[in-house]
Order: sequence, then structure tokens, then C-alpha cells
Amino acid sequence: MSTERMTLVIDKLFKRLSAAYGREWDLALGKAPMANIKTVWMHELQRFENSLRRISWALDNLPERVPNAIVFRQLCAQAPDIDAPMLPLPAADPAKVAAALAQIPKTFTSNRDPKAWAKRLQARAQAGEKLGFAQTTMYRQALGIE
Repeated sequence: MSTERMTLVIDKLFKRLSAAYGREWDLALGKAPMANIKTVWMHELQRFENSLRRISWALDNLPERVPNAIVFRQLCAQAPDIDAPMLPLPAADPAKVAAALAQIPKTFTSNRDPKAWAKRLQARAQAGEKLGFAQTTMYRQALGIE
């Protein structure tokens, strides 16, 4: 990437940071000449000149406080790698799927009542047993009792 293009990247970056942080950004820049500040930022971000998506990621994940050039460089370095494209998974063999399903215990596939636990707690409460606050709240909520 040319120096001119990297200069444009830094200019756009500074506009975005200025918009994001406002007055805090202006205070963070201090009184040094802007050309010197941008030179430092360009030096710190030079390694990402062929990977602008990392700078973009850093802009999408800005910290709460205004970053300096080194902190922003570290943020760029944290950008996740692009996922490599994967081949499609092969179709499942129906015979193997059927064999695997046959091995699953019937207790997992039965038509059990998913709220049976709540009904058992309700029956215990109706029988006069003192339940804890959490037990009472949970069974009443599960059964839709106001």
C-alpha cells in the first residue's frame, strides 16, 4: 500500500475517532503538530496496511476511553482471523443414523410430562408440606399460577 493511501486511512481513522470520542479525542491529541501525531499513528498501524479489516474491526470495538496509537494497534492485533472456507459436510448415512438412534434409551424419547416436577411440588404444597420460596415460585411460574 502506498504512503498516500495509508495517509488517507489515517485521516479517515482520525475523523471516526473524533466523532466517537468528541472533546476527549481533541484533549488526547494534545498540542503536538498534527503531522507528527499522524506519523506516529501511521508507523504503529503500518503492519496492518494489507489488512484493513483489522483496523475496521478495531473501530467497531473501540474501548470506552480514548486509545492512543499503541492501544489502537493492540486492538487491531486482537481482530479475529477470517474463518477459512470449509467443505460441505457429507450427507449422513441413514443406516448409521438409525443404528445410533436405536441405542438411545427410551427414557429420553418418551412422552413424559415436562412439567411433572412442578405438578409434584404443587401436590406436596397442597398436601400441607411447607416448601421453600424458590420451590413455590418456580412451580407456580411453570404451571402459570398467579
